[in-house]
Amino acid sequence: MNVGDHFEALTASLSKLIGLHIKLARLEAIEDVKGLGRRSAVVLALAPLALAAFVLLTGAAVVGLTRLLPLDAVLALVGGVYALVAAIGAGVVRQSLRALPSPLNDSAAEVNKTLAVVDSRGVLAHG
Repeated sequence: MNVGDHFEALTASLSKLIGLHIKLARLEAIEDVKGLGRRSAVVLALAPLALAAFVLLTGAAVVGLTRLLPLDAVLALVGGVYALVAAIGAGVVRQSLRALPSPLNDSAAEVNKTLAVVDSRGVLAHG
């Protein structure tokens, strides 16, 4: 087998390997979307129930507090508590989003490792 045959076999193998990496990346993307879809469906199914509970509890709190304080003070107090809770919640969500791994991270790293084997001239890099 001459050098040309070896190079042809190498490029064919590399092409097949990159194709397999792309297939794997597609499968990972599909699984990521399926997982996100399931979580979104649960949130969307529970959102109306949570909103109704929120409205009823807020109404009960306002009615109860108006026995002790004037209505404008009660509304300011309840609004302030909700603003504080919203700010804390936004911070928690921001932190949890930073902790999530980016999608297809592993596939991208594997493709980069594969491509690193071949240098910019298309010659097998020494390892």
